Amino acid sequence: MILRILFMLIGVMPLCSSDRLLGSSGLAQQAAVPDLSGTWKLRSTKSGTASQSALEFVIRQSGNTIEEAWNERGRIVRHIYVANGKLTAAAPATLATVNEIVACTHWEGSTLVIESRQNDPQVQGAPVCVRIRRFKLSADRQSLRVESSFFIAGRKMYDRIRIFDRK
Repeated sequence: MILRILFMLIGVMPLCSSDRLLGSSGLAQQAAVPDLSGTWKLRSTKSGTASQSALEFVIRQSGNTIEEAWNERGRIVRHIYVANGKLTAAAPATLATVNEIVACTHWEGSTLVIESRQNDPQVQGAPVCVRIRRFKLSADRQSLRVESSFFIAGRKMYDRIRIFDRK
């Protein structure tokens, strides 16, 4: 946590939690990993975002590989994450994003944490957009809580909590 605060103060967001930066292993965190696979639809009444009530996405999970897919403006967008605590490419560069999205994905107990970064398409090599998402499956496995924090140039822009129901 101390390293994360230091990085924020100097305007750089790390893509792995501080214990990953310090090199500790995540073996103990692999014990209770739930399967998040399914089609998930935003429940706007719980999420407070009625304007996006049709938001829906699919998660496919196999071992430590997690694929997330959704429809964006008539095309299917897929990001693939590897929950190993290492920085990996989650999505290739496209005409829409210009630069690839990289992510550090790991489990904190039964919570999936995805810390992703996308470079500014106008400034090659300048990491500016960082999103940290925490996925937590309900005890009955029918709801998925997604907590998101979004940063630009190391400054927190917003926090959001959304609740999705299994479709």
